[in-house]
Amino acid sequence: MRKIKNLWLLVIFVKLIATTVLADESQTSDTKAYKEVYNLVLNEQWDQAIPQLKKFIKEYPESSWKDDAQFWLCYALEKSGEELEKVFAAYQKFVEKYPNCKWTDDAQTNMMRVAQRLYENGKKKYKKYLDEYKTKLHEESVLTALMALRNIDDVKNLRAVMKLYDNAKSEKIRSNAVMVLGRAKSIEAANKLAEIASKDKSEKVRMNALMMLSRKMNSSKNILKIMKKIALEDKSRDVKKAAIMAMSSRRSPDLIPFFTDLAVKSDDEDVAVSAVMALSRYHSVDVADEMVKIFEKTKFREVKKIALMQMRRNPAIKTLDLLKKVVLAEKDSGLVELAVMSLANMRSNEAQKIMEDILLSSKNKKAKEAAITAMRWMDNERSRKILLKFALDEKDEQLTVLALMRMQSHLKKNDLPVLWKILRGTKSAQAKQIVLRQILNIDEDEAIAAVGDIMKNEIDSGLRESVLMILGGSKSDKAVDLLKNIAKNDPNIRMRKNAVMALGRIGTPKAQEALIEILEK
Repeated sequence: MRKIKNLWLLVIFVKLIATTVLADESQTSDTKAYKEVYNLVLNEQWDQAIPQLKKFIKEYPESSWKDDAQFWLCYALEKSGEELEKVFAAYQKFVEKYPNCKWTDDAQTNMMRVAQRLYENGKKKYKKYLDEYKTKLHEESVLTALMALRNIDDVKNLRAVMKLYDNAKSEKIRSNAVMVLGRAKSIEAANKLAEIASKDKSEKVRMNALMMLSRKMNSSKNILKIMKKIALEDKSRDVKKAAIMAMSSRRSPDLIPFFTDLAVKSDDEDVAVSAVMALSRYHSVDVADEMVKIFEKTKFREVKKIALMQMRRNPAIKTLDLLKKVVLAEKDSGLVELAVMSLANMRSNEAQKIMEDILLSSKNKKAKEAAITAMRWMDNERSRKILLKFALDEKDEQLTVLALMRMQSHLKKNDLPVLWKILRGTKSAQAKQIVLRQILNIDEDEAIAAVGDIMKNEIDSGLRESVLMILGGSKSDKAVDLLKNIAKNDPNIRMRKNAVMALGRIGTPKAQEALIEILEK
């Protein structure tokens, strides 16, 4: 191998060796192919290396060596005497395509070396690239120094960072200076952050300053004054929201009226939502009246929803009155549902009484539906009795069915008389099926008597079929005699078939005997 003359190439070679697997039997085809073409680079055989590198890139587009090959192709073009503008373009394309690979810094360095030669040869447009690169090098050095600066509370260090911020044109440097200032404990740093939050031209930098200020809310009353002004007047919605979030971390009672006023009066829904969310971070007792006020006065539905959800944590009289009003009078079914959910979550006697009143006296069907669901969540003896009474008295069959479904796992044996009344009084086939299942769960003898009554008097064939299938699902021998009788004597052939199928589902020896008897006779 010819002696490598270029010291830089030798450094790159050492760098490559550190990450390269030496050739052995386990090497993949692309690794072997790359090693062969790389040997041409090491031997500075540029005319042969260029076409072979292009061939490798084309044949192995998914290879882990592809970025290496691309870099060496750029380098080979430079060394071969290719036109400098084409070499620059090749490096530029590489840097754009591989911004984070191990060769990116080397490619940028080489690209700037080529740009310098082009500029010296009279190509003035390349000065722009040289200036940008110098700025980037400066930024990286400054950022590294910023992050390494430990004792930020040292007056000299603090002043240096503040001066750097004042002179920096780069958003990245200003943003990092803000992060460093955020570590300082001095009032001077806090005041500087407040100034940045209100005046920096970059939305990102202002938001970062607000985030840092959230840790310094107690440093100065002036800081709070500035943050309020930002929340009210900044041109950026996101900056306003960041200011609200930063202030809410303080949870100061003095801020409750400010957040309430903002939630009610802001013309920006996102800002109003942020304000009511800020209030939700307080203890519910402290903001109960404010949530009522916000619900009544805001024009935004999302703000109303948040206010309603927060009311679930506070059973104050004013809150209860509003929730009842919403349930009974609100036309938005989504808000009605949230109001009922809030009542249910209170789990108080007062909240339950409101839901009982809704069930027994309201004409609002949606309100009743929500109250039925909420009563189930309360899961107590009183709510069970109210739902049972409602199911008995309600004329709307859909509501009756809903009430029965919501309490079906909570019924007891002493509920059987009411269940019988519902069974005989309702015209809904679905309600009858639900009641029958509940009677079966409570008392099989009662259920079988109910089925016998239905099969004799019910004209709805669909219901008659359903109750037979319910009996089959009971797996009880107590149902066998009734089913056998229906299978032998019912005037409807389909009912007979369903009775036989129900016996088959029961599957006990007694049921099998009944089937044999039906076969023989």
